[in-house]
Amino acid sequence: MQADDTSIMLPAVDGSLHVAYSNGLSEEMRRQTFAAGERIASRISRDRRAVILNGDVRGDDRFHDLAPLRSVRSSIVYPLCTGDRVLGVLNVNRVAAERKLFKPDDLERLAVLAAQIVLALEVHELLRQLTASERFASIGQLASGIAHEINNPVSYVMSNVQYCREVLAGLDAGDASWSAELAGNLRTALADAEEGAARIRDVIRDMRSMTRNAKQVTAVFDIGDAVNAALRVTSADVRSCAEVTTELDSELGVLGTMSRLAQVFVNLLTNAVYSIQQTPSRRGKLTLRGYRRGDRVLVEVRDTGAGIEPDHLSRLFDPFFTTKPPEHGSGLGLAICREIVQMHGGEIMVQSTIGHGATFTIDLPWADLRAQPWVRGKDPASKGAAIKGRL
Repeated sequence: MQADDTSIMLPAVDGSLHVAYSNGLSEEMRRQTFAAGERIASRISRDRRAVILNGDVRGDDRFHDLAPLRSVRSSIVYPLCTGDRVLGVLNVNRVAAERKLFKPDDLERLAVLAAQIVLALEVHELLRQLTASERFASIGQLASGIAHEINNPVSYVMSNVQYCREVLAGLDAGDASWSAELAGNLRTALADAEEGAARIRDVIRDMRSMTRNAKQVTAVFDIGDAVNAALRVTSADVRSCAEVTTELDSELGVLGTMSRLAQVFVNLLTNAVYSIQQTPSRRGKLTLRGYRRGDRVLVEVRDTGAGIEPDHLSRLFDPFFTTKPPEHGSGLGLAICREIVQMHGGEIMVQSTIGHGATFTIDLPWADLRAQPWVRGKDPASKGAAIKGRL
């Protein structure tokens, strides 16, 4: 097309347009956002008809009130439509004075490119919707386990509250036999009730964090907090089939969004549970190990499950690739994991031998926890000591 610059503008919820993709545009132009009807592109998108514009557009009745942002020799503005929806606007500009003007033939050639862009945008939107549905589906798969995790501490709290009531009733009746161990028993009962309530709070907090759609805070945090949040959410399923060992060194700082990385570990843990359940004994071991290597933080999730076929390893992170039955997932889980890890400047790797389980390794850039404000939970990992224990 011999264009000096091109751009694709996409609409926001309020109808405004912003430059999402561009080539040849200045930084100032890329940052522009235009309200509905404010500029040529938004008016063309409203009319849903592609146009060729040459020279000063103020001679066109549709745009007589618009002051040009810059001098452009010739332009094609092409609405990207599917059905009754406008997905965006394609702009192709010839800026240099020596350039020829666009002709109707150019408009026809651009129609082919526009059709491909529309297809790409539709696929992107479909993947976004599938990603969201996969995330909520994985949370849904954990629902029964979550209910179990909440129900147990609720019973714990209620029984201890009932005990306190009985003790207080005894005091009201003047029963002196209560006095000997009263103080200690009450303290124990209240501590147990507090522990149960804290457990409920933590599970609900983790679930809310992992299902939240709002823009999330980026900060420096200890990766152990994300691992422990995932363990809490998946605890019932994991405990049903695996002995879990955690070996998380202290001060494993990373920069990012804790809830997003916790989603990665939730997915890896649920996959490990599924793999273990495919073994003859349906029992196995899960080991989570976190450590620092130079300027990198590594977390390994190792299971003793059925393992992965060698032919499948190269395709494991491809969208929609799965060896599971349809009811166990769409094949997007690991693709989403890879996307989240890459968004954090890291990579995810896998090693596996059939019959001997698999090891997934998350490799992320290290960040100094003391260098800037950071997010820390109330997990043992956030207290500065290395964690070595079993669930």
